[in-house]
Amino acid sequence: MKTCTKCGRELDESEFGPQKTGKNGLSYRCRECVAALRRDYRKTHPEDVEHTREWQRRNRERVRTQQRDRNLRFFHGINSEDFDLVLGAQNGSCAICGATDPNGRGWHIDHDHRTGELRGILCSNCNVALGHFKDNTDAMRNAVAYLEAEPWSDSQMLNTAETGNVPANEEQIPPEMMAALTEGGV
Repeated sequence: MKTCTKCGRELDESEFGPQKTGKNGLSYRCRECVAALRRDYRKTHPEDVEHTREWQRRNRERVRTQQRDRNLRFFHGINSEDFDLVLGAQNGSCAICGATDPNGRGWHIDHDHRTGELRGILCSNCNVALGHFKDNTDAMRNAVAYLEAEPWSDSQMLNTAETGNVPANEEQIPPEMMAALTEGGV
């Protein structure tokens, strides 16, 4: 628990943003009070806000680079040089598929969700695919086996429907196909 110096409420530490100079690395004010202070400042100092926005418009690339560096440090504990080093070690390509185009919203930093350690840099497609598998390597191996298996032929489906014999790997058959097979309606 921590007490906000602005509102005086005692709150869980998760209610305080990060601040290097703050006690335990946390801000002295809760997130709600900081947001209120920022809102009030924007209302009472519109010329400063407009000046900042104008500077950001004129310096888009610099702002983009600063935001990228801040996000890399905050979310992954690395800097731009570390990122470039890892991507360079991967020959400027995705660690999984080898694509040189990150397709989508740019490169993604993949990390071990248990340890937080960086594993590599991925394209959007591979990052999404890994996300769907939730780091379950057994499911990923099953997916590879599924893709490498021979596709079902029409005669196999008809034979299965006529005899009612369902293959041992029925969990690989989509539910709608399974329903059609067991009802004999292929």
